[in-house]
Amino acid sequence: KTTPLESRLYPYDGDTDMEYILKMLLSMASDPDMQYQMNLEDEYISLLEKKDTEILRLDHLIEQSKLKEK
Repeated sequence: KTTPLESRLYPYDGDTDMEYILKMLLSMASDPDMQYQMNLEDEYISLLEKKDTEILRLDHLIEQSKLKEK
């Protein structure tokens, strides 16, 4: 049986899918080439998120201006 501290330290203990994913992520993080690729992906995703946020903001402004016109 796990203690409350162990539960916080290892919240996925016994979840074989999550343990597999974590193992894969840890092995990828220890590979310099993979780290580089992951960093590139993070930068790309960050740019997409910024663009998405800007589009949502502009959509909101357009909707607000339409409501004011009525």
